[in-house]
Amino acid sequence: MLGVIVILAALPAAAGQIGFLDAERAVLSVQEGKSQLKTLEEWATPRKNHIEELKSQVAALNQRLAAERDTASADALAQLDRDLVQVQRELEDEVRGFNRDLTARRDRMLNDLSAKIMTVAGEYAQANGFDAIFLLGAHAVAYYSKTLDVTDAIIRLYDERHPISE
Repeated sequence: MLGVIVILAALPAAAGQIGFLDAERAVLSVQEGKSQLKTLEEWATPRKNHIEELKSQVAALNQRLAAERDTASADALAQLDRDLVQVQRELEDEVRGFNRDLTARRDRMLNDLSAKIMTVAGEYAQANGFDAIFLLGAHAVAYYSKTLDVTDAIIRLYDERHPISE
């Protein structure tokens, strides 16, 4: 990183136009990204609801077990305990599976959109005389002028090239 700064500082007259792209904001702002996030949320909502139902069942079984501890028979308490363990395992399995599936789906979506955005950014740079476009967040940048931020232009160009059909 220091080497890049030294090179950029040493060649101000020779350096051409540079820009900065907030790729994360671009991914979340392009129409396709918004649409895919909505689709991901629609997929996730029923699973989140099921996980919440299982959490409620665990809480209810815990309360019932605590309430009946002194009055219920040993067999009834053992059955309640087995029911609790079964629901807890189901909850753990659901959470693990949901997190794994959500991460995989989100990563596929982000990788696809990021690749398209990088292609659009490259085309934009070539068409507009940029020598370099740096990704914000990928490297620490102490300062940059907001006039060098090309994110909004990339978002507009991306939406033109990759329109979504609703």
